[in-house]
Formats: sequence, C-alpha cells, structure tokens
Amino acid sequence: MNNKNITWLHTADLHLGQPVKGAFLSDPMLARQRMTDYLSTFERIIKMAQLHSPSFLFIAGDFLEHGYVNDTLLNFIKDLFQAIPFTQIFIAPGNHDPYRLDSCYRWESWPTNVHIFQDKWETHHFGDLTICGRGFSDFIEPKFIPPPDILNKYKFMVVHGTFIKNHETTDYFPLPAPLLTTLNYNYIAAGHIHKQDACRLKNSCRTLFNYPGSPEALNWKELGSRYITLGMLKNGLV
Repeated sequence: MNNKNITWLHTADLHLGQPVKGAFLSDPMLARQRMTDYLSTFERIIKMAQLHSPSFLFIAGDFLEHGYVNDTLLNFIKDLFQAIPFTQIFIAPGNHDPYRLDSCYRWESWPTNVHIFQDKWETHHFGDLTICGRGFSDFIEPKFIPPPDILNKYKFMVVHGTFIKNHETTDYFPLPAPLLTTLNYNYIAAGHIHKQDACRLKNSCRTLFNYPGSPEALNWKELGSRYITLGMLKNGLV
C-alpha cells in the first residue's frame, strides 16, 4: 500500500445496545428516541465512510454493550458494514464488549471486510503499513502486555485502554506513555475515554495518541461537541 493512500476513520465507545440511563427513563418516548439517536449516529459514521472512502475504519472498543445485543441490532450493523466493502474495518473489543466465550464477536458471522481483534496482539500487513491490535478478554484488564516488535515503515495500533502518564494504576488496560514512546508507532487509535483527547509523544515519528471520544453523549454529564477522527498519513506524519 502506497503511503499516499492511507486514510482512516477512527471512532470508539458507541455502546450500541446499551439501555438509556438517568432522566430518559422517566419518559418512554424520549428513551426510544435516544436509542434511535445512537443508531443514527453510527449510520452517519458509515455515510461519512461512503463519502470519504477511507482505507480503514478503526473502532477502538466498547462498540457494543455486552448482554444487550440482539439479532435486530446485529443485522443493522452488518448491513452498514457491507455498505462500505472497500474499507477494511478493525474492531478492538473493550471492557464493555470483551472477547469472551459468550461474545457475539465469536459466534456471529461478520462481513469479509470486518476483522475483530482477539485477546492477544495481532498484526496485519498492508505493504509499508502494519496494523497491530488486541481486545479485552474480560471486563477488566489490569496488566499492560506490550505488543510485538514490528519492523515496517509505518505502524498503527488499535486498542482500548487507559493512557498512563507516570505510574498510575487502572483496571482497564494501562497504556504507559514511556513505553509507548519507545515503540515509535505513527498512530495509536485508542478508545475508553468518552471525551476527545489527543497528544503527540516525544519520539522520532511524533506518535499521535488519539481518543476520539464517544460520538454520541451517553448520559447528561457528557456535554459539548462529539467527534470522530478522519485521519491521513502524509510524508510519514499523521
């Protein structure tokens, strides 16, 4: 793959299927509307992919809400994935949709352009680009497991977890900044934090670590604009 053609969409934390919470519960009509809003937001993401024709769509965890996924929702999702057959979709399961034995990620048949990372690091090669990712094996993942060494010109990571600046602890897959800095990935497509946040690591390739945030507010506290990321790799820089 020529680096001039590497473009992607990155989203996370849609929590499709999750029941509405809080004040919405007191108004059944409003609750139904919010459930529709969540699905419409995902549909708009797919329409953006149809418009921009990115090489990849990265969904960095908590895409689905474990225990609330039914056939109607799955068919809706799969039909939308099939509407972008030339975009390769990578899903990294998170703590709300872990790659457990009872996960629909295991037993459901997915379109050919969809790859779901399992609970160990995997690498996928596209010419000069290698995409590395993993998913949660259960609802908590307190230990960071470093990815394999990759020798390629460009490297992306798709992962769900908590960015750790120093020596904090977390039950949700710590992603320690000092170690990530040494790995020299070009782009880290992360999920878990519902508010958009990004930073550049101080290394030779100026790694961009990015949380796009949840594209739809999931409760009344999640105020402000919502985002997804449209990215491009140009001259080695994201």
